[in-house]
Amino acid sequence: LLGIFFVGAGDGTEKVDASNYNVKYFKCIEIESDDTLWSIAQENISEEYSSIEEYIEEVKSINNLSTDKIYDGATLVIPYYASPL
Repeated sequence: LLGIFFVGAGDGTEKVDASNYNVKYFKCIEIESDDTLWSIAQENISEEYSSIEEYIEEVKSINNLSTDKIYDGATLVIPYYASPL
């Protein structure tokens, strides 16, 4: 179950320009035979990350991986950023 919430102060009359920021989301992907964490990172990394290594470490943390080894057919949860819905 995923939930997204925003916390802020104010009287509720502020307008937010959605084009100025992205929100972190998560999706599940199925690992294919030639996938590596590096190739997955290259396809999904965005400017919010300072390096591919940082993205890979987050993917490993989310999926409770202690090594870079992933397996064909397994499911992996990966983060991505997009404009709010």
